[in-house]
Amino acid sequence: SDNILLTAYAGAGKTFVALNLMIQILEDKSKRVIFVARNHALAMSVAKWVGKRCQGSAKRKALLSRLHLMFTPFDEGAREVELVDGTLITKPAAAGLHYSLQVIDEAHHIYGEEALRRAVDDCDCTRRVLLSDISQGLVSDINFPQDLKVVTLTEVVRSSKRVVAGAMKFQLK
Repeated sequence: SDNILLTAYAGAGKTFVALNLMIQILEDKSKRVIFVARNHALAMSVAKWVGKRCQGSAKRKALLSRLHLMFTPFDEGAREVELVDGTLITKPAAAGLHYSLQVIDEAHHIYGEEALRRAVDDCDCTRRVLLSDISQGLVSDINFPQDLKVVTLTEVVRSSKRVVAGAMKFQLK
């Protein structure tokens, strides 16, 4: 499906699945991806992960140039990612760009706030993947777009003691 709502508990691999999809799309030199998260640190760690998956500095720079990020404050718009002297930096992206894929992490928070929702919905994109944490019990209360196919991951695969203990506090069952 073109548009997906990927739901799972913390540590089940939602972001990992999305990252691999992003890499597949970015391999095509004509395509651009935007990753959306409220948290700047999460957005930058995704860019770092994408950069580490590339062999060779020329390919890394080219791939990262087609990865854009959006994080709070959302009204500043999308940001281009650039590798400068081994450091990832962001700068404002041109307005009105088309993205082959938009990934929205912690979508239950973003779609729960009207201003943030408008910012991501205004993005011109072919495909949309929303990632949402069902352990917080918010997914059923959020008005997500209607054209999403819901996919649920059912097993926690990242099982550090801290993640397991944190996830248990939010479980509904």
